[in-house]
Amino acid sequence: MDQNTRWESIAADPYNADKRQEFADWLDAQGDPSGARAVRWMLTHRKHPEEQTRTSWIWRRAEQGIGESYDELPAGLFDLLEGAHSDQMRYQSRIDAEQVIVEVFRVAVANGWQPPE
Repeated sequence: MDQNTRWESIAADPYNADKRQEFADWLDAQGDPSGARAVRWMLTHRKHPEEQTRTSWIWRRAEQGIGESYDELPAGLFDLLEGAHSDQMRYQSRIDAEQVIVEVFRVAVANGWQPPE
């Protein structure tokens, strides 16, 4: 199973923690420990985008720390989102919204950012 198929599997059953953990383990095995760490961080903190409509998923910028809501991201991540000029970002699918967090998590950690626990 490739990475896109794994994302589709998660999107089909987004609250299945076992699928997310398996994906993180798979990323580790593929030599992507930062991606695995991102998936585990989202799982541990129950972070996921809010579904506004079937084609509108949003992340919000947390006012402090990791945020109180499932759809709030720490400023260190949120501010790396391309086009982040407001307090929320929209994506056309859950997969797009979650993939971008894994991508910016990698960049943030590579630049010395430490995710709040």
